[in-house]
Amino acid sequence: MSFFSLRRLKTVVPSALVLLGIAGTVACDGDKKKEPKSSNPEGQPTLGGALKLKFVSDSQTPEVSGLLGSLVSPLLRASDFLGMNSGVIGQSASGKLKAAKFRVIDIGLCGSTDESNGDACTGGPEFMLYREAGQTPSSYDNFLPANAAEYQGWTNFVDETSTQSLAQDIAYSDQNVGKYVKVIVHFYRAFQINAEIALNDDRTVYTKASTDFRSNNKTGLDVTYASAVTDALTGPSEDAVFFLPNGGKTFYLQNPFEITADDVANQVAYKMVLAYDPDNLIKANAVDTTSIFDQDFLEGQIDTTNGIRVTAPFVEFAPVLAKSTETIMRDTYTL
Repeated sequence: MSFFSLRRLKTVVPSALVLLGIAGTVACDGDKKKEPKSSNPEGQPTLGGALKLKFVSDSQTPEVSGLLGSLVSPLLRASDFLGMNSGVIGQSASGKLKAAKFRVIDIGLCGSTDESNGDACTGGPEFMLYREAGQTPSSYDNFLPANAAEYQGWTNFVDETSTQSLAQDIAYSDQNVGKYVKVIVHFYRAFQINAEIALNDDRTVYTKASTDFRSNNKTGLDVTYASAVTDALTGPSEDAVFFLPNGGKTFYLQNPFEITADDVANQVAYKMVLAYDPDNLIKANAVDTTSIFDQDFLEGQIDTTNGIRVTAPFVEFAPVLAKSTETIMRDTYTL
């Protein structure tokens, strides 16, 4: 019998990574600041402070003092996971995930707990934090694996500088007053991953670029794809296209976040961190490839010669909101 010990690691997200808010500034006319008005007779929104959006990888371990707020992120390391399974299986360590390229449609705060309409904000306040310019329903429907193989405008969540394209300074107003309970992110369904996955039989699987995409011959949200390769056990790894049938993801806040009328009047500045853990993101396992492409649901990269499938999810975020003057700390638990 073996026992696991639980170890808590504290890491503080520094202000340089979080992009601290700008409190007290509403708008400028040249070098002269305009003071906020207590009322708005013209019916236009009364501006509040700024809400700043930032992405932070859990693999970053900066050393900064000061602890306010908390984020719990449980991790099970790849070596521990592999030792607990008897079949041929593996997952990538963060250092072996070389690219995680996604195309994001929008990111929004939502105050509704209604999930009857899937990953949409129904029946509650909604505060849009990011939206891709020019996005239309047809561009979402038509962005399939063949398009993704040629696309160049990705946000690579392994590269901190790449996520800056999504980081925003958002001015909120009295129209955003309300309580929010979750963050909804919509991705395009096709994305690219470049990774090495260590198997528990001492082999390594590599993602491979492929033009051989097999579908389940369905349409709309029912269509799924898998790519076929024959050399996934031979390095180096390459940018491989993956596809999931639904790009919506909902992430609940640990505690509800509320924007009040006093926040608007006092120009309170907030920040939101979307933290994510690149460790163990990509999985691999042995499969019987005899009739695998005849299945109703196809997924991942399938090596038809070696009988190995690689699967990848969308990025899983842990959203944290705080005042711009606070420091966000994450607690990492390892077995």
